[in-house]
Amino acid sequence: MKKNFDMSDLVNELTTTNEVNNDTEKDGQQVKSNKKVKKLTEPICTLVDKEQIAKIRTIAERERVSLKDLFAVALDMVVSSYEEKYGVIRIKQPKKGNVKEIFGK
Repeated sequence: MKKNFDMSDLVNELTTTNEVNNDTEKDGQQVKSNKKVKKLTEPICTLVDKEQIAKIRTIAERERVSLKDLFAVALDMVVSSYEEKYGVIRIKQPKKGNVKEIFGK
């Protein structure tokens, strides 16, 4: 059975910015910070079915949102769905090398 897609949920997610409040909790109370932390982004390249990307571009144009934001929401939905089913994904942190060890100095 096909699930109905609610465009309002998607559009609501697109209205957020790429900045995240740096709020913290102190003594059980939420403390607001004026600092904004930018989310790190990484460019990617992929192949997409022509008809599917045409539809995605049409959605972006109709809803007046960028493709970047549209893809960000779609990827968030995929990750959230996966984590609901299998648990939180833990990202391995890259090990930083010691340049002195690399060059034997």
